[in-house]
Amino acid sequence: MNDYASTGFQPKHIDLAEMVNVDVKKVVIIGDGMSGKTQTLITFGKKILAYLQRIYSSRSILERSISEDSGLEVAMEAFGDKYVIDPAFLSWAERYSFLIRYGSNKWNIMSISLDTETIGFEDFQFVFPYVWNNKTYRINLFGSDVGGQNIFDHFRTVLGKIAGAKDILLVVFDKSRALSCWNSIEQVQKVVGDKISEHGLGQSNIPRIIYVGNKIDLEEHINKQGWQDNVSSSFMKQISQASAYRKGVYQLPSLVGRKGVERNFQFKIENNLLHFPDFEALVYNAIREADLDYQKIMTDVNAKAIARESAAQFVFQRKIEEKETEAGTGTVITILEDLGKLLFQRRPLAMQYSGGIEQIHETTSDNNSFGRVRAKWINYKVNFNQLTKENMNFALESAANAKNLLTTDIGEIFHTNALVGTGIMALWDSIIQEKLKETTVLREDKKLKKRKIRKF
Repeated sequence: MNDYASTGFQPKHIDLAEMVNVDVKKVVIIGDGMSGKTQTLITFGKKILAYLQRIYSSRSILERSISEDSGLEVAMEAFGDKYVIDPAFLSWAERYSFLIRYGSNKWNIMSISLDTETIGFEDFQFVFPYVWNNKTYRINLFGSDVGGQNIFDHFRTVLGKIAGAKDILLVVFDKSRALSCWNSIEQVQKVVGDKISEHGLGQSNIPRIIYVGNKIDLEEHINKQGWQDNVSSSFMKQISQASAYRKGVYQLPSLVGRKGVERNFQFKIENNLLHFPDFEALVYNAIREADLDYQKIMTDVNAKAIARESAAQFVFQRKIEEKETEAGTGTVITILEDLGKLLFQRRPLAMQYSGGIEQIHETTSDNNSFGRVRAKWINYKVNFNQLTKENMNFALESAANAKNLLTTDIGEIFHTNALVGTGIMALWDSIIQEKLKETTVLREDKKLKKRKIRKF
């Protein structure tokens, strides 16, 4: 698909000799952890790199024919699992002050890992040529990518307080996870809520807020009835095996010690209750077993996120049922806020991060890091008798039901698949072109003011 046909990314029309410098508004990217904030930037960076390569190639002595799809591969040469920028291309790009930077990483966008969470926040900067109204601009696009877990609330608060009308707040949702969307909306309220309550929407100190509904392919994938039935059936098979002995074993890939190695974790059903961390791990394994497109549409990272989302939807519904007899409003929000303190604390699966290197599985769960993880979730144990296929289907269906939260009423919204790039260029086109329109208006205003001067 041609990403450049209807945008300002038009390699054939770039005039490097007549570029005008334009600083785009600062972009602060927030949203729930694992919603795709960093992937949005990485994919955009890859497209910019391929785009610059096409411009460079069309002006080189060799006049090589570089397609949009092959531009990235030409700009970067693979050596094993590492990529090295073509020195000649890099020299050309730096001569024109072009840049691709994420944190301390310059140009080598392929080396940025998505396996670990963004720690606090990372600054980014992209500088590239752009055509608008038959004129070439050197765009300087910059901002901050803020960690999504609630342990980084203070970063979002500080950046939100600093952000003004000249800045942009980019809020990224994971459309495959309804609670993720709710959490992202909550982040917006916390970041700009005070400003809105004090001054109202549209006032001079309120940043432009753009919502991004990401993972549209995954949303469609898990909304299929067949997918939900397969996962719930796989889950119930695990539960059936554990019911006779009131205990069982599941596997998780290690994130400590020998990374990637599958480790066995033992769990027990005590007083007819199952701990939440064990519950989400069992759902994760059900997804791994039942999803026919695993490691294609359903990546391992997404499987972990959806497992936690589905498990949370299950216990959330059970808590609502417990509170049904209680009077008063706000019960649902109170449950969500309480659950959210744990749910959005760090990346799932929690058990993968729980301590110990090699001998972790040899210790008992009562006095080690496993016990501490389970203790945090003590209020969200699952009644074993409630683990039915009907309840699991309801939880899986609720997990994928974010559409009621993402409506045009919340404001300007784009729908993307950041992994493959769908909608990414349209998103950034909108941000860039708004700035260029403002620049044009300011230029015209200056001209009009000059014309009003009269001599006496």
